[in-house]
Amino acid sequence: MKYCICVFFFIALISSCATSKQNSWLKEHSNSLAKAELPRATSDEKLDILMTSYAEMMHQSLDFLNPKKGIAFAEKYNEQHKDLIVEILEGVNENYGTLSKSQKIAKGIGLMGKPYAKDFIELFPRFQKKYKLLNSVTDINKRIKEAVLEKLGL
Repeated sequence: MKYCICVFFFIALISSCATSKQNSWLKEHSNSLAKAELPRATSDEKLDILMTSYAEMMHQSLDFLNPKKGIAFAEKYNEQHKDLIVEILEGVNENYGTLSKSQKIAKGIGLMGKPYAKDFIELFPRFQKKYKLLNSVTDINKRIKEAVLEKLGL
């Protein structure tokens, strides 16, 4: 009997730790994305902040052993940050539209050299495949694909 009670408390402790870890990750993402709202931040800086945060979120959500927890984490992230993500991506598209062809090529090459690029390119197809049934995730993924990956020719 004591063994069962100990196991129950251990399981409750582990699940509460996972929830607190998930909440701390979301708070970290909120703090980092808040930097993109600063008026001094350029379109490129905002994109760097977004892509770093999004690549990290994809990595974290794919690391959950329980797919339901990964889905819940990705949904919470997208619910909390959707407006800011859309705003950043629209700004990037506007800025990209004003560039000459050579500037667009240079920007694409510059994006490929960013620290988040490798992780993002590797994780995005897995993330998209795993969470394709979620409307909120699918909408954000579609916008990111249009704003970033298609411009890079990926």
